[in-house]
Amino acid sequence: MLDTNLYGPEEERILLLIDEHRLKEAIVQIQAMTSSTRNWKLRSEVEELQTSYNLMLDYARKGMKDPNFKEMYDKMIRKSYELTDWACIEKAAVAHPDRLYFRTKRHYEAQPSLSYGEIQLILESCAEEMAETPLRDTGDTKREKEIELIQQRHEDALSELFDKVWVSSPWNEETEASMYSMLRSTLIPVNDLCVLISAVTMAALKLFDIRKYMFLVKAYRHKDMMINQRALVGMGFISILYDWRITRYPQAKLALDELKDNEPFIQNLFTIQMQLLLTRETAKIDKKMKEDIIPGMMKNVGRSGHIGFEENDDDENFNPDWEKRMHESGLTDELRAMSELQLAGADVYMGSFAQFKHYPFFKKMSHWFYPFDRHYKELAPLIAMNENEEFSLINMLLGSDMFCNSDKYSFCLSLLTAPNAVRKMMIAQLRENAEALSEEEQAQLKTQLNVKLNAKQISRQYIHDLYRFFKLWERRSENIDIFQSGCQLWCTNDLQNALRGTKEMKEIGDYLLQNEYIEEASEIFKFLADKEKNNSEYYQKIGYTQERQKQYASAIDWYKKSELLQSGDVWTLRHIARCLMKERRYHEAYEYYKQIETFKPDDLKLTMEVGRCLTMMQHYEEALTCFFKVEYLSQKSDEARRAIGWCSFVVGKYDQAQKYYEMLLSEPDPAMQDWINAGHVYQVQKQTEKAIACYKNAVNLCDNWEDFLTHYRDDRPYLRAQGLSAEKIDILPDELL
Repeated sequence: MLDTNLYGPEEERILLLIDEHRLKEAIVQIQAMTSSTRNWKLRSEVEELQTSYNLMLDYARKGMKDPNFKEMYDKMIRKSYELTDWACIEKAAVAHPDRLYFRTKRHYEAQPSLSYGEIQLILESCAEEMAETPLRDTGDTKREKEIELIQQRHEDALSELFDKVWVSSPWNEETEASMYSMLRSTLIPVNDLCVLISAVTMAALKLFDIRKYMFLVKAYRHKDMMINQRALVGMGFISILYDWRITRYPQAKLALDELKDNEPFIQNLFTIQMQLLLTRETAKIDKKMKEDIIPGMMKNVGRSGHIGFEENDDDENFNPDWEKRMHESGLTDELRAMSELQLAGADVYMGSFAQFKHYPFFKKMSHWFYPFDRHYKELAPLIAMNENEEFSLINMLLGSDMFCNSDKYSFCLSLLTAPNAVRKMMIAQLRENAEALSEEEQAQLKTQLNVKLNAKQISRQYIHDLYRFFKLWERRSENIDIFQSGCQLWCTNDLQNALRGTKEMKEIGDYLLQNEYIEEASEIFKFLADKEKNNSEYYQKIGYTQERQKQYASAIDWYKKSELLQSGDVWTLRHIARCLMKERRYHEAYEYYKQIETFKPDDLKLTMEVGRCLTMMQHYEEALTCFFKVEYLSQKSDEARRAIGWCSFVVGKYDQAQKYYEMLLSEPDPAMQDWINAGHVYQVQKQTEKAIACYKNAVNLCDNWEDFLTHYRDDRPYLRAQGLSAEKIDILPDELL
């Protein structure tokens, strides 16, 4: 269950009692919670539940057997949850009467409104009239007026349908039948049914209703992809909040059991899962787009063994074999870099269009869920400007999968508010660009515009629409932001079975790993390793996630499991050695490094790591041999020179140490650590003025004086080992002031 503010403390206590099957106590608490409500129907249903449960208890005390006992008991459990939800809504209505949900609910309770059947007739008749009216020979002006009236009637009916469904109480059989009648209608436009699907989704998110959920399950089986993909996204969102409830209903469990082995369902759900994961990157993309910064990786020169080694922990973080297999699966192509994020389905336009959500169009909640429709009345001026052109702006937008529906409306509305000259210029430019294309290019463009969006494109656009609603709507604080949950459908009780195939889970795990969601990736690969105990790659990846979380001992254990299955894997051996280094088990690390050297004798980075290990073992002369080799063979030898300088200092070869530190200090930007270490070399040689000059340069590169003192005092044991007195070491910082 998502940890949100969906329930308050009082409701949470009741839910806990129900979870623990302490039903009598829970019902008493529900009754207390509803005692002051004006909703007589709610109070009546609570009393009815209490009476029924007391009768069941009486039968049980008397030892009377009832073949339907379990079914009745489960039904009472479900009813207890439902009444808790209902009571929660009633309580919120008193606490937050000005919220749109409760204002809308009061509106429809206070005055007569159209029935669902009447709304269906209006939507059907409007569709028929919109098809017939343009064909009538009534004159352009009259025809345009008639079309405008039809569009307004349609808009009013669709808006009322959305609002009524959104604030509806749990459906009874009559309401449910009305909804299925609309879903089956061949006259209601698909776009209208899409709005209905969104209304049902938003209603079920606000107040869980199994009939609404089952309506979405039924809608998923609709032949039109616009409808079935929107329904499946709705099922996923409701599962994020209420998975613990859904599986308690036999009809839902049966329907999901039928779907979990259905290959198209699995593929559709997996696609939606990956698209939901991509929304985690939207804020990062938005920040990048706004700041127009291309991030660069900078290596920091750190301190290791008081030398100033460059940390190699990030080198070869990903096993090249994983990358190869990820590439073969197609995942790497989708997640390559910022320039290819759009290809992966990432939302790269959120920041660009966020500023265009202030139009009156977006004041109305239902409009956030409208599929882009050329018949929307406010777009009429744009259509009139180049209606008959093959490559009109509207046609371009209708055929484009680049922008979500919400952004298409934003684009058109911004164009409509632009000066007429600007609008004409843009449309003229579009016309010129189309005319400049060759016949072959025009044919290709025509084909692209006429191709219907596929399921993946439809679900992606809808998810982007939803993301904008939850993040940008002016009343967004009145709703729970589903996207803050992480959208882990593979963890939900009702949908996880459809996503827990090895192929799907591996791709999810790889995505999480590549995008730094380390803990989640770890759990997935542990799940996979439990399914396939002989797969060394899973153990590798678990080890890697543990290493990234600084759980080095655990990482070593997992890496060793992988090594048992894939003996001699250099990447695994190297990471075992690195983790052993982190655990200060230097002698064990050295044995692994020597083993790796037999496979990669010419790897200079490996030679540096071996030298580093020998340094930590205080085998300085052997370490120097490694570092001299790297200096001689490497084109970039600063790190080796830095290590030679330190080891030479530690073993008392001051002239050699001085020579190498002077090389480092002659570079354009010497490191802070080089200045400190050079200062040490001069100090033990009693060249105090040079030592002080070096230390002062180090101070300038430190964050502050305390930072310098920390670095300096860390090296105290080494200075003492070279014969400096404690007093001389202690007094030197004062000489710098």
